[in-house]
Amino acid sequence: MKIFVDRCILSIYEKNGPSSFGKEQYVFSEKKFLEIYKKAKSTPALQGQEIFFESLDYKEAESILKKNFLIIKAAGGIIARGSKVLFIYRQKTWDLPKGKMDGKEDSPTAALREVEEECGIKPQIEQFIGETWHAYTLGKSRDILKQTFWYAMQDHSDLQTVPQLEEGIEKAEWFESEYIKNHILPNTYPSIQAIYKKYLDANFPK
Repeated sequence: MKIFVDRCILSIYEKNGPSSFGKEQYVFSEKKFLEIYKKAKSTPALQGQEIFFESLDYKEAESILKKNFLIIKAAGGIIARGSKVLFIYRQKTWDLPKGKMDGKEDSPTAALREVEEECGIKPQIEQFIGETWHAYTLGKSRDILKQTFWYAMQDHSDLQTVPQLEEGIEKAEWFESEYIKNHILPNTYPSIQAIYKKYLDANFPK
């Protein structure tokens, strides 16, 4: 599990997970994880770094996270139209359409609803890509852990996108992969970079 804290990544792996040679690493414990999480939020020097936690009991680690964070579930999509992919622009950063799941709504339904609300189009889901975890503090004290489910989608229409201005979305535009690589990814969040790489590794768009 990779938890994004702004531009720092806290990676929790089971024993004998991926190599972290040369990187900061700890045995996972509630005390140590929360200590590093607080530092990640407030220490500029940790931005851009990945810190590893080896968990001897992954289920226990998940329980500790649920104890200390309010878990919010969200869903979103990476939408292709031909060879182009859709990105939205808000808060001076490129992003992908996504949002919180409502009530008992399942993740595919939520992903499609959020895309329609934020961009004004109705694509079709092709495949589940993966999930991202994003930790942040709401207000002064409530720590949130947002789990976002991502889906690869195709849009076969020629409808104009309609950015949801009331949600702060200024643009919803289609870009070719080379432009995304050179201009969009450098100005987006690490979690978006990670899920987009997974999307490309799955050989999308098709």
